[in-house]
Amino acid sequence: MRRVAIHLRILFLLTLGAALMLACTSDSTSTTGTLSGTASVPSTGKISGINVLIPELQLKATTDSAGRFTFNNLPPGVYLVQAEDNAYKLQDKKTVTISPGTGSSATFTLVPDNTVGTVVGSVPRSSLDNTPLGNPPQFPRTLAAYVAGQYAFLADHAGGVPIVDVSVPTSPRVVKIIDAPSKPTGFLSRALMTYGTDDGNYLVAVFDADGAIFYDVSDKSTPRMVYQVFSIDNSVGGIDPSGLPPDYPNLQTLLSTGDFALGPQAVTGRGNIVYVGGYHVILVFDISNRAAPALRKAVGTDGYSADLAIQKNLLVYADGQDVEIYDISSPFNPSLLGTYLSSVIGDYLGAATTDNVAAISRGTPGVEILDLSNPSNPTLLQAFSDIQSQGVDSSWDGYFYAAAYDPLTLSSWMKVYRTDLSTRSAAEFYSVPLFTNPAYAMNVAVSGNYAYVAGRDDGLKIVKIK
Repeated sequence: MRRVAIHLRILFLLTLGAALMLACTSDSTSTTGTLSGTASVPSTGKISGINVLIPELQLKATTDSAGRFTFNNLPPGVYLVQAEDNAYKLQDKKTVTISPGTGSSATFTLVPDNTVGTVVGSVPRSSLDNTPLGNPPQFPRTLAAYVAGQYAFLADHAGGVPIVDVSVPTSPRVVKIIDAPSKPTGFLSRALMTYGTDDGNYLVAVFDADGAIFYDVSDKSTPRMVYQVFSIDNSVGGIDPSGLPPDYPNLQTLLSTGDFALGPQAVTGRGNIVYVGGYHVILVFDISNRAAPALRKAVGTDGYSADLAIQKNLLVYADGQDVEIYDISSPFNPSLLGTYLSSVIGDYLGAATTDNVAAISRGTPGVEILDLSNPSNPTLLQAFSDIQSQGVDSSWDGYFYAAAYDPLTLSSWMKVYRTDLSTRSAAEFYSVPLFTNPAYAMNVAVSGNYAYVAGRDDGLKIVKIK
């Protein structure tokens, strides 16, 4: 019996040793690393609720009550890590090396950055408008901007689609202006919105008379049209002429009995999928073959599209009358989940999303922030009704940037907001004065460290936001 006990004890020790060796081997061969540390704001003594971000990985952590943060399972590499508070008005940055199987640490001390929230570059309207106003005249306005790669693609009523090199934000340069390809007699086709693929080599622009046009812009100086969906196209759906909004009387003259008007006003996308919003319809395109986009689906809606935004598996559709939330987990087959309708009368003109939250610009009622945690029942978090707003965009780290206008002072700003779902609240952090004379900030595009604001009469302003 004693001999058996000794053998069992030896077997136990061997098993334990093997387990420990296995554990040590597993740790030493781990393919990921960790980052931990602290962050504080000396000027105020704040230590909790500070954001620490790794922009390259789009990861965010928030400091706890002791000012501590932790990132786990980080891929090895050298990263810029940034701590921020007060919408980047207070910040600190460090370069951190993450090694496999080890932990790294960093301490952040946030200090004021007075360059955040300042205008660093601009393009005047005179550089964007190279076409006549037409007959009858169309109101010239720079409507929207979209940034992809190192280029901003604008939408301009009179100037078509200007392509602006913004690789040096302090010195933006107009590379090319794409005119509407065909202008019906007596009617100027107006560019309304643009969308570019991440690499900046492919562009979709929507025009009210010419429809949605797909361009190969790998050579920015020589854009090449590859596909067009005409505004009057009975095969894609749309709205009967009798239902057209009264502010588009010129489009009525292009219609024959039985025609349907697509009237595209909005476009967005992700990867090889593009969504075009028009009168009572969303068109879904597959652009895997960039030379031959394929229409995969036409989804009927109950209004005319003003803006589209994507957040994870949700498509947010501001249709002028309400906000519709679609499930796009099957991306070529959007299905309606829920609808939001405000108690305050006003149009739904712009949409942006981040972290289960949507910001909707609503014209005169200003901006409304919606909770999308339950997309079948979107609810209002907070409304900002002290401004007029026609456009809004967001950054991955949780901020919203709205084009804002005050009809009393005839001045415009960019307003910066942030939401907190844990407290169901939203707050304005700061505003940037932009246009006077008078002028109207129309829309915002956010990319990297800058926001690009389209001004109706004043062209483009570039604002540092980080």
